[in-house]
Amino acid sequence: MALERVVISGYYGCGNLGDEAILTALLARLRARWPRLEPLVLSGVPQETTRLHGVRAINRRSLPAIVRELRAAQLLISGGGGLLQDRTSRRSPLYYLGIIALAQWLDRPVFFIGQGVGPLRRRWLRTLAQRRLRRVAYALVRDEASLRLLRSWGLPQERLAQAGDLALLWPSARAGETLSPLVEAPGEKPYAIAALKGPLAERQAELIAPELDRLAAEQGLQIILLALAAREDCPATALVAGQMQQPSLQLAPQPGELAETLELIRGARCLLGMRLHSLIFALLAGTPFAALSEDPKLERFLAQVERASGLQLPCRSPGQLRRPGNRLAGSLARLACERGEISAALQRGAAKLAARTEAALERCFERMS
Repeated sequence: MALERVVISGYYGCGNLGDEAILTALLARLRARWPRLEPLVLSGVPQETTRLHGVRAINRRSLPAIVRELRAAQLLISGGGGLLQDRTSRRSPLYYLGIIALAQWLDRPVFFIGQGVGPLRRRWLRTLAQRRLRRVAYALVRDEASLRLLRSWGLPQERLAQAGDLALLWPSARAGETLSPLVEAPGEKPYAIAALKGPLAERQAELIAPELDRLAAEQGLQIILLALAAREDCPATALVAGQMQQPSLQLAPQPGELAETLELIRGARCLLGMRLHSLIFALLAGTPFAALSEDPKLERFLAQVERASGLQLPCRSPGQLRRPGNRLAGSLARLACERGEISAALQRGAAKLAARTEAALERCFERMS
């Protein structure tokens, strides 16, 4: 079957650079496979999605328009990203499961692509997700835990596979290619990046700020506080900046500055990330990184990186920073000092993960045909 019209559902047009990287990579692969394809994206800001990606888009909240486009489409692509989780809100999984249910009601095949599933802490949400996902045409998940979960829910092996996050396939700029105010903002001084995630409690900021101060003072680094989802993360960067003794620089890239953001991360001595896609961007850039989060998807990603590169990268929860003898600043300093060796291993790992994801996505596309 030659695909000509598909609907794509995800967290697009909402100001999150990680999701925009996913959409960029997905559209590039779809267009390469089906040059005549006309994708339609459900977006928070349709005109912005059209401008950035050169694709038709409609308001993700307009039910009549969504029904009309699903009727005209051959299938629905749900993903990618961490859409089905109730850690932040129960509204998110309800919305995406609702779009899946609508497509299934209209007898349109659903391809669940590049997603992680969970945590779903509410039993009724797990039951609803199980009912919907067992009926998808194909599921390509981004981690082993999601693979095991969908298998336990009864999705047969022939309709289930694992790859990596689709942002791993994002076509990155070559080093030194991108010049912009964002890339030039740090000036000549070497720097480290802390990609923070909101909302952030004041007690957490009080634990993070001294570690960044110590790294800055001991290594002579400027600290850049990076917000990859400006609306959610800028309050967190402001809070940590206010707690720091060393000077810091707060940056919030726009959704259209993906290449510039990767170039900024490529120039860092190391990165501390609270968002999954900050770690993925660091991997693509070959910049040593550590994770700071209680979200299991970051630990799952670090496990994938370890298998692909042989590197065991630091991972801390904010609560661990309270413990005596905490070595977060020391771990970041080691990453910065051993940057050359670590960077080479990260680039090898990134190539392996991207190749596996590309191959798995191609097999998924074969099922669409």
